[in-house]
Amino acid sequence: MNPNRRRWLLSAFFALLAQGLSSAASETPPVRILFLGNSLTYYNILPEVTRDVLARSGVLSPIIDSYAQPGYYLGDHIKDVSATARLKRGAPDGNPWDVLVLQEQSMLHAELCLNAMYTLQAVGPVREFLERAREANPDCLVVLMQVWSRHQRRWDAKDEHAVITGSSAAEATVNIHRGTVTTLKEAKKHEGAVRILISPVGDFWQLAREKYPKMPLYEEDDHHPARLGTSLSALVLAGTIGGRQAIEKTTCPEGVPEADFQKLQKLVLDHPEVFKQAGE
Repeated sequence: MNPNRRRWLLSAFFALLAQGLSSAASETPPVRILFLGNSLTYYNILPEVTRDVLARSGVLSPIIDSYAQPGYYLGDHIKDVSATARLKRGAPDGNPWDVLVLQEQSMLHAELCLNAMYTLQAVGPVREFLERAREANPDCLVVLMQVWSRHQRRWDAKDEHAVITGSSAAEATVNIHRGTVTTLKEAKKHEGAVRILISPVGDFWQLAREKYPKMPLYEEDDHHPARLGTSLSALVLAGTIGGRQAIEKTTCPEGVPEADFQKLQKLVLDHPEVFKQAGE
């Protein structure tokens, strides 16, 4: 497990002991997770699937909420009272959020990698969310969800939304990765006290496309996630938040082919280096 994640989980657990909310060593510690994103988040209810993956693992007991609007950038969320109020008021149990998951608009990080003029647009909102997360809970972990590229078919069809992010799906994934890393590093310069990680969802989508090219990760638009794609995203997010055991110990969500889920589970477990390189 990543040392930062281990320290975070331990600190969360002992904080609960101090509050008197948990006195038994066997009790699963809760984790409160707020998701902010757009249709890549609300398609097939990614927050709820992530909750179920974590809960089925027995590593953490998740409490979740989400706010996702079609086409939203994080810059839209930072201006939206419905988003910022959720962060400020905390979880339904009255405690502050332990984790804030931020999902940026699908093309912005690739565009940033290719053109530095997008730096302020990408970095500014993340920096502000880091500040607000710290104000709400100094121990909050902020997770930047690295999105996936469109299907290669979008390049074959010369889709303008695809070609603007790179010459192929594989190159777009690299550009998204680099743009996300740039955003993280620049935002930390202004707010270095808040713990922030990148969840390499898009990198694992690329690995899955290469290993299982016929696996139905996408909806018919070759962009939004099918249920299996959402399950893959949830596995990666669960690993980012809860560590390797959250992936190892979980079971297949309802409505997803178990054989396909197990292939994706093994894929994620077989590539710990992707997590280690997420911020590089």
